[in-house]
Amino acid sequence: VVVCGYGHNDMLYDGEKVVNAFKEDYAKFIEKFHTYYPNAKIVVMQTLKSNPVDDVEAAKFATRDAVFTAMNEEGYFDADYVYYMQTDDIELKYYDNLHPDEEDPEGHPKLTEYVIDFLKDNKIIK
Repeated sequence: VVVCGYGHNDMLYDGEKVVNAFKEDYAKFIEKFHTYYPNAKIVVMQTLKSNPVDDVEAAKFATRDAVFTAMNEEGYFDADYVYYMQTDDIELKYYDNLHPDEEDPEGHPKLTEYVIDFLKDNKIIK
């Protein structure tokens, strides 16, 4: 099982050309990974919900979420070995409004448990 938390730092708000290139590159990345590990289950994790400091940053985060939602709806994650994991309902503390706080004793265990629950709910693990 591979969990991909990819896209959080990408500039997915720089226009349609950038978004389309990201979608295509992400699809190629998943397919290439699958050729190397054909028996692996690949979990695509929606970008984490950070704490935007202003309306501009909030718009950027919303755009990233919209890109992943669109990719899911457009079938980018439809292969039988790919699973899309939404992260809307996990709340973490962030140290820089972008990355989970490494000093938060509940953060990593909370994220780990969230992923494990997703894997169990989708019968990827027992």
